[in-house]
Amino acid sequence: MSQSQDFLAGKRIGHRLKVRLAFYGGIMLKEFESTPTASFINKIFRAGNKLNTSSLLAYIMLAFFCLSLLPMNVFALDNPPEVSAVSAILMEARRGQILYEKEVDRKLHISIANKIMTALLVVENGNLDSDVTISKEAASTEGSLLWLKVGEKYNVRQLVCAILITSANDAAQALAEHVGGSTKKFTEMMNNKAKELGLQNTHFENPTGLLDENQYTTARDLAVLVRYAISNPTFSSMFAYRGMTWIDGANYDYFINGNEMFQRYEPTEGGKIGFNDPSKHSIVTTARKSNQRLICIVLDTPPGKLYDDSIKILEYGFNNYTSDILVFNGQAVNKTLKIGDTEVNLVSNSDVIYSRPTDDFIDLIKSISFNIPEHISPPVTKSTVVGTANYILFDGTVINVPLYPDRDVPLPKTASSLFINKLTENKELLYLLLILLGIEGLLILFNILRAVKKLFTRNRQQIKG
Repeated sequence: MSQSQDFLAGKRIGHRLKVRLAFYGGIMLKEFESTPTASFINKIFRAGNKLNTSSLLAYIMLAFFCLSLLPMNVFALDNPPEVSAVSAILMEARRGQILYEKEVDRKLHISIANKIMTALLVVENGNLDSDVTISKEAASTEGSLLWLKVGEKYNVRQLVCAILITSANDAAQALAEHVGGSTKKFTEMMNNKAKELGLQNTHFENPTGLLDENQYTTARDLAVLVRYAISNPTFSSMFAYRGMTWIDGANYDYFINGNEMFQRYEPTEGGKIGFNDPSKHSIVTTARKSNQRLICIVLDTPPGKLYDDSIKILEYGFNNYTSDILVFNGQAVNKTLKIGDTEVNLVSNSDVIYSRPTDDFIDLIKSISFNIPEHISPPVTKSTVVGTANYILFDGTVINVPLYPDRDVPLPKTASSLFINKLTENKELLYLLLILLGIEGLLILFNILRAVKKLFTRNRQQIKG
């Protein structure tokens, strides 16, 4: 290759590398282009176009080093979707990682949150096979209704499904009275559960979601609630119903889920739609592709944008993020622990999955810390948790990995245990010892019998004399 050809090849490769690095730096490079670091990096990029192939390796190393100096939020990918919703969030269901957000902490009145919390608490605290007797208060509830009849009995499971599929307020009211004893006590249960789940910007005033100025939630809190709720297999299956058979005495009907995500977006697993203001609709969607499950929350968006907004956000998540293994099953974490006098390696006993951008160039791990005792006493088995490795990702996600010893550590061997182990290892010696013990036992028994006989004979002679 001539010098001019070598120069052109280097220029083309340098340009491709510059484009590649610009993808990773993205908007962040523009934001910091006025800084000395960014200015220096720009010079490096320009120099890359002038390199020949023999100098390219040094350029690559220097460019990567300089890129590492940029303050980078690794989850702030280019071109996030623009949506009409007032607030929206995309959360990965396994770890709770946030992949997309818009005004996620803005307090809004969202009836879906009430319906989901009500259904969840009934699943957790009620008997789904029992019946509910409808009160006058439940039958007179406003809004979306099943038109339940006062004094009639209805199955709890059916009512929960009706809440999720039809947003039936009379069903929510009836179940609240049934499980909580009263609406007030059930609402207290709702707020206690919110506190338990760490929903810091959520407050409930009723189980139905009917408008009340004092109740509110946020997209972030609702995503946390949904993530917890779908971890319950019973709730998760109900959340995925596209319709249900409704039995009311001798009458039968079939309710179809009005959530069009089931028809419009194939990966959809479950979801819930709702609104208080007809001009502002909200929707929760769970969707799965391959081994990745996402939770999409779109709040207060125009009705005509409800599904478009949801699909945009979900496609953004599936196209830009993938599930990967943070720690492999059996992988050592470069930490040891003394168990008695034995030093063992610490390992994970399962694959630890997390979400990352699809381009594996980016390292998402911000820091790792360990919670391991200095010393523990045996016996300890391989199935015993002896510590944790705490991974913090750049998006703030904390992943705690239980650590196990890589082998069993029994109690220290004593002289007697060593002797027993020796015997079990040498069966011939063990058999010989058993035979000798048997002979010794027979001799002892023989001597005892002979002594008893002598004593008996002596007593008889004394009696005769």
